[in-house]
Parts: sequence; C-alpha cells; structure tokens
Amino acid sequence: MKRRKIMNCKKWGVLCASAALALSCMTVSAADMPVRSITVQGSGSLSVISDQASVNIGIETQSDTAQKAASDNASVMNAVKNAVIAQGIDDSQIHTSNYGLWPVYQYDKGKAILTGYKADNTLNVTVSPVSKTGSVMDAAVRAGANKINSVSFSLKNQDKYKDDVLRKAVLDARSKADVIASALNKQVVNVISVTEGNVQIMPVGQIRLMASDMAVKESTPIEPQNVDMDSQITVVFEIR
Repeated sequence: MKRRKIMNCKKWGVLCASAALALSCMTVSAADMPVRSITVQGSGSLSVISDQASVNIGIETQSDTAQKAASDNASVMNAVKNAVIAQGIDDSQIHTSNYGLWPVYQYDKGKAILTGYKADNTLNVTVSPVSKTGSVMDAAVRAGANKINSVSFSLKNQDKYKDDVLRKAVLDARSKADVIASALNKQVVNVISVTEGNVQIMPVGQIRLMASDMAVKESTPIEPQNVDMDSQITVVFEIR
C-alpha cells in the first residue's frame, strides 16, 4: 500500500509539473504573438472668417536736408498715429515696422548730384474688428499718410482653432482605420502610437492700395477674408 501511495504521488507530481510547463509555454507563446497593426494618416481642415486685420501704413517725405526730411516725417507720423487712435485703436496695437533716411541723387553725364534727402517711416496697425479697417486707413491718409503698403488678415485666437483642426484629423484617422479593419474582418482595439504633424495656417493674400486713390473716396470698403487651416497626423492602430 505504501509503495502504491508513493507511486501515485510521483505520478501526480509528474502530471503537475507537466501542466505547469504546458501553461508556461502557452503564456510565452501568447506574449510572443506579433501585434497586428495598421497605419493610417488623418487630415483635418477648417476655414474661419478672419477677425483682425493688419494694415501697413507708410509716410515718405523729402527735403533739402536730412534734418528737415526727418522732422517733416515725424510731424506727419504723429498726426497719422493720433488719427488712427481716434478711430478706437489702442496705442499697444500700433508699432513701427521700418524707418529709413537716405540721400537722393540725380545723375548727369555719370556724375552724381545730391538733390535732397528722403525719410520713410512705416507703421503696422492691428485692427479689430475688421469692419474698422477701412475707416482706419481713410483717417491715416487724411492725416498725411501717402502709402498703404498692405492689408492682411488673421485670427486673434489661433490656438482654439488649431485644437479643432487636430480633432478633425484624429477622427478622420479613426474613421479610415475602422473602414480598413472592417474590410479585413478585423476590429480596431487599441492605439499604438500617434505622430502629430504641424498645423498649417494658409497665409491670406495681402491687399495693396494706393493712398492717392483712397484720398478721393468717401470710405474704403474692406471685407474680411477666410483663414484656412490644415493638419495631418499619423496613427498606428492595433487590430484583432
């Protein structure tokens, strides 16, 4: 009897060891199974009406001396700045973008003859809402500005719209992944990795106007333009 019990115990021991080994092999095999995945690109786009404009206003003056050219320019610039502020534009939204003072020559038979000096001063004015843009430009010209170099459009809160564009790109990627997985009789079960591309903001074309043409008009109409934004992402999904 004792011998049988010993043999039975040995058999059970062998069986338990075999079962443990088999379970261990099964666990390793499951862990070593390759992860099936698909890689898709998602894209998102958004077109938003601009809510601010940037007006580049120039004053160019010429005189016999550099001092007089600079003095005349400063006088006109102060008048232009005050006229812009009178249209409800805060002083913090007005910045000097360029200033230059240089001699002017005429050439006679290859000889340079000094005829005077030119001063050029350029202001960049941020206008919001865009509906004020025309009146700001008109006021600047009436005050003595003789160049409107450009008008461009943008968004005050770009980050908010960037988030919206990224969400659209993510949803687009997931939609594509579901279609591909379904065609393969699989399901999307997890996200393995996401690579974000830069959000591209399409520059809005600049409008150029002649100050001399504006001076004869009662009001210069400026309509806001759309700002286009695009985003691309790459997502790797696990499927089963």
